[in-house]
Amino acid sequence: MRNWEILGTSVLLLLLQSAVLPFVWPVLPLPDLWLIAVILLTFFYGPRYGLPAALIGGLATDVVTGTLVGGHLLVYLVAVALLRPFWRILQNRLRLTFLAVFFVSLVAGEFGVFVAKAAGAEISWLRYFWGTALPQAVMNAPCSVLLHLWWRPQRERYRDAEKFL
Repeated sequence: MRNWEILGTSVLLLLLQSAVLPFVWPVLPLPDLWLIAVILLTFFYGPRYGLPAALIGGLATDVVTGTLVGGHLLVYLVAVALLRPFWRILQNRLRLTFLAVFFVSLVAGEFGVFVAKAAGAEISWLRYFWGTALPQAVMNAPCSVLLHLWWRPQRERYRDAEKFL
């Protein structure tokens, strides 16, 4: 995937997450499409692409949604830091992507509670886990499969085609 395709899709995901989904899907929590994008970019292309996506996407998400500035940024940076040692191992494996997005979404949700508590919010860790982090992780994992199939590198598409011939 070329840089302009990644950038265009990322902007589309940001707009979808912040401007469309809250009105189309009125229940909370919504899937965190940008977190999925950061995880997949880190898987496919390494921290070289994942880190800038986390920085730009985290700040853009905070500004567009009007939440605590730096909250999403820190969560996305933690996601890249968690995946950095494993990105070559997990690269281009659909089942592992599904599981990794699920578990990183859980960790990111709980780290979000840490950020909110540091800002002075009164949040119960356990209630947030059962009410927000777990349902969001359950929604993020299937969404990651669709983005995985769409964003996987071109070399993997050719390799899959050779298997069927």
